[in-house]
Amino acid sequence: MSKASSFASYMARSGDLLFSFGILGIVFILVLPMPTFLLDVLLASSIALSVVIILTVADIKEPTDFFVFPTVLLFVTLYRLGLNIATTRSILISGDGGHLINSFGQFVVQGNMAVGIIIFVILTIINFVVITKGAGRVAEVAARFTLDAMPGKQMSIDADLNSGVISEQEARARRKGLEREASFFGAMDGASKFVRGDAIAGILITGINLVGGFAVGILQMNLSASESMHKFSLLSVGDGLVSQIPALLISTAAGILVTRSNSSTGIGEDVARQMLSDAKIMYVTGGLLWVMMFVPGFPMVALFFLGAFFLAVGAMLPKKKDGKDGVGTGGKAAAGYGAKGKAGDPAAKEETAVRRSEILALELGVGLLPLVQGSNQNLLERIAALRRALSVDIGITIPAISIRDNASLTVHQYRILLRGMQIATGEILPGQFLAMGVGSVQRPLRGRVTTEPAFGLPATWVADTDRRDAQRLGYTVVDPLSVLTTHLSETLKNHSAELLTRQDVQNLLDELKGTYPAVLQEMNLLQLGLGTVHRVMQNLLRENVAVRDLPLILEKLCDQVVLTKNPDELSEACRKVLTLQLARKCDIRNNKLHAITLHPELEQQLSKGLRQTAQEIALVIDPSLARHIHKQIGDGVEQLTREGFTVLLLCSPLIRLGLKRFFSDTFPTLQVMAYNEIPPTVQLEPVYTIRPLTGMAAAA
Repeated sequence: MSKASSFASYMARSGDLLFSFGILGIVFILVLPMPTFLLDVLLASSIALSVVIILTVADIKEPTDFFVFPTVLLFVTLYRLGLNIATTRSILISGDGGHLINSFGQFVVQGNMAVGIIIFVILTIINFVVITKGAGRVAEVAARFTLDAMPGKQMSIDADLNSGVISEQEARARRKGLEREASFFGAMDGASKFVRGDAIAGILITGINLVGGFAVGILQMNLSASESMHKFSLLSVGDGLVSQIPALLISTAAGILVTRSNSSTGIGEDVARQMLSDAKIMYVTGGLLWVMMFVPGFPMVALFFLGAFFLAVGAMLPKKKDGKDGVGTGGKAAAGYGAKGKAGDPAAKEETAVRRSEILALELGVGLLPLVQGSNQNLLERIAALRRALSVDIGITIPAISIRDNASLTVHQYRILLRGMQIATGEILPGQFLAMGVGSVQRPLRGRVTTEPAFGLPATWVADTDRRDAQRLGYTVVDPLSVLTTHLSETLKNHSAELLTRQDVQNLLDELKGTYPAVLQEMNLLQLGLGTVHRVMQNLLRENVAVRDLPLILEKLCDQVVLTKNPDELSEACRKVLTLQLARKCDIRNNKLHAITLHPELEQQLSKGLRQTAQEIALVIDPSLARHIHKQIGDGVEQLTREGFTVLLLCSPLIRLGLKRFFSDTFPTLQVMAYNEIPPTVQLEPVYTIRPLTGMAAAA
C-alpha cells in the first residue's frame, strides 16, 4: 500500500513533466517516420488510453470529478491524429502499417475488403451521427443551462451562509465548486467539437489512404489494379478500424460525462439500482420472451433460457411497496399534520402535553406545508442549522422549534410563537422571489408589493422569470425559504432574553465546572445567586450583546457583587469588559465613529430624572422634554441613515441604560452606548447633537 501510494504521488508530481514530454512526442510522430514496431506500441497505447478514460468516466460520481477531461480529450485527439499521419506515411511509403493494422485488416474482417469497408462505415456513422452529435448537443445545452443557473446558485449559497446552514469555509468551497462546474461545462461545449472534428478527420484520412494507396500501388509498386486495391483497402480499413475504435470509446466517454447527473455512487451502481427497482418489470420482460418462443422461426431454446433468467432476477428482487415512503413529517416536525383526534384519544392528550411544554413554535398555512412534508425537508434542515448557528453566536441554547399547520392562517402565512404567544408573523409565496430595493434602483418591478418581514424593507414578490431582470436593476433577490429563516433568525435574536430560563443558566454553569471551577467557587463564596446571573444575562441579551464569553462575565460579576447586587448596575459593569464585542457592532470607518450625541446640559437634566430601586434603573422625564428628545433622535436617525451610517447614540454611562429603556419602544433598533464603551483609539465624529429644551428640566 505504501509503495502504491508513493508511486501515485510520484506520478502526480511528475505529471507536468510527463505531459510536456507527451506533447513533444506527438510532434515527433507528426514529423519523423516511425518503425512498424513502434507504431504497434503507439496504436496499442491509444486503445489502452481510451479504455482507461471510459472506465474513469464510468467510475466518477459527478461530472466535475473529471474536470480535466476537456484537456485530456484535446491531447488524445491530437495523439490519435498524429498516429493517423504516421500510419498513413508508413502505408503509402512501404505498404506496411505494422502487425496491429494488418491484423485488423486480415483477422477482424477476415481479409474481406467489402466487409471491412462496411464495418468501418457503420462504426463511423455510429460515432459521427449518433454519439458525437448527441454528446455535442447535450454539452451545448448543459453549458447554457449551467451559466444561466449560476446567479441563482450563488444566491442560494449566500442565503445558506446568512441563515447559518453552512459556514464561511463551506460557502467558499461551494463557490469554488460552482466556478469549476461552469468552467467545466463551458470547456466541454468546445471540447465536443474536437470529437466531431476527429470523426470527420478519420473519414477523410481513410479515404485518402484508399485513393492514395491505390495510386501508389499502381504507379510506384508496379501492382495491378486489383492487387493494389485489395492490399491498400485492407490496410486502410485496418488503419481506420484501429483509429475509430478508440475514437468511439472517447466519444462514448464524452457522452457519458455530459449526461451524468450528480450522484454519490458510480454509474454502474446507479443503473443497476434504478433499473432493478421493481420486480414486476423483470416478470413482464421474462413473460414476453417466453411468449416470443411460440412465434414460428424464433429460437425457442435461447428465448426460454433468457426469459427464465429475467424471471429469476425478478424473483430475487424485493417487492416494491404500494405506499409512498416519506409522505409524513415523522419525528422531524411537531404534531399538527393530519387528524385532529378526539379529546379522550391518547394521541390527542400527548399532543396537548407537547404543546404545553413547547417554548418555540412555527405555524404554517396550508400552502406552506410542502416545505416540510414528504422528501422535501429543506426548511427543517435550515431551522436545525439556524439553531446551531444562533447558539454559537449568542451563547445560549436555542430550544427546539415545533412546526405544525394552522388552518386559521391564510394560505401562505406563517407565525412564530413564544410560549404560545405570537411574537412575529409574515407571508411568503412559494415559487416566487422577494426583490428588495436596497439603495438606488432604476424602476419599480412588476409583482406583488409587500414589506420584508425581518427588517421592514420595501419589497416586491416577483415571478421566477422576472428574477434576473430584478437583479440587473439593482434589487437584492432572495428565495422564500431564506425570507422565512431570516425572519425567524432576527426574531429569535430580538427575543433571546425571553428564551433564557434559569435552568438554561444552570446548565451553562454546569458546563463550566470542569474548565472554570475557580470562578464557580468564588460565586458560591460571594453568594452570587442564580437569579442575579440570570437577570444580568437577560439585560445583555435584550440589547443584542452575546453572552458566549460567560467566564469573563462571571469574573466581572464576582468583582462587582461586593459593591452592588443591583442586576442593572452589574450588567452595566459587564458591558465594560465586552467592549471589543460592542465595538464590532459599531460602524467604525477609517478609525472614526459617527453617532448622535447629547449636549452636556441635556445629560445633566436627564441625570436628575434617574430613579434607582434595588432591582432596576429607570429614567423619569417631563413629557414635553421627552417629546423634544424623541423628535431630535428621529432627526438624528434620519441623518445617520441618509449618510449610510449605523444608527448609534452616545451618552454618559450614568444615563445610558435609563435612556435606552425609555426610548426602546419607539426606537427599537437604536443602539445606545456609553463613551467608556468605545475603544480609546477610535475618534468620535458627532453627526447630530441633541440640545436641551430651554427652560425645561427632568422631573424631580
